[in-house]
Amino acid sequence: ELMEEAVKVSGAGTPSGVARVVARVLEGRDAEGLKRLASALVEHACTVALLGSRDGADARLVFARAPDAPGDMNVLMREACQTLEGRGGGRPDMAQGGGRRAERLAEAIAQAARSLANKT
Repeated sequence: ELMEEAVKVSGAGTPSGVARVVARVLEGRDAEGLKRLASALVEHACTVALLGSRDGADARLVFARAPDAPGDMNVLMREACQTLEGRGGGRPDMAQGGGRRAERLAEAIAQAARSLANKT
C-alpha cells in the first residue's frame, strides 16, 4: 500500500536540475506517516521528497533525498520552519520539523523547492 502511494505521489514529481522533486501537501498525515512515505520515495535514484501535512493549526514537514540527489535537507528544513514559525532539523539526507502557521505550509514547501532548484 505504501509503495503504491509512493508511485502515485512520485508521478507528480517535477524534474529540477539533476533531481526529481516531489513537493506535496498531504492531508491527515502524522509525522511517522510522512517519514515512511518520504523514505519510500527516495528509494528511487535522484529523488528529493519535500512533504508536509496539516494537523489543525499546526504544520508538519519531512524532507528527504536519495543518496545521489543534491541538497542539504537540514538547511532546507530550517528555512522552511522559519516560514512556519516553528523549528526543525536533521541530517543532510533527511530532516523533519513543523510550526504553528499551517496556512503557510504550501508556501514553505514551494520555497524549499525553489531553493533546491537554485542550488543545483
